[in-house]
Amino acid sequence: MLSLVRLACLRCFCNPCLKLFLCQLVGLTVAVPKKESYLEKLKASVSNVSAFIDKAKQYTQIDKLTAEVLHLFIEQIEVGERTEKWSRTAMQEINI
Repeated sequence: MLSLVRLACLRCFCNPCLKLFLCQLVGLTVAVPKKESYLEKLKASVSNVSAFIDKAKQYTQIDKLTAEVLHLFIEQIEVGERTEKWSRTAMQEINI
């Protein structure tokens, strides 16, 4: 594709409309793969949300918090350091 652009540039370099068209064509050949990868990321995100909704539908009422339920809905727990060491009342950041 780019070889066609180079050939056309050599033949009609003085034509401003052709020059604009070729610049846009080159821009699109660069932009399309980026957009395709972004679309794949969006599709993966949608499938993750769909899987979560399917899991959540199975557990409409949770009477008891079991290890199975925790593993199903919680992927990772991060516990940060306390602001003051050895203090029982110091703030501590927890990300679930």
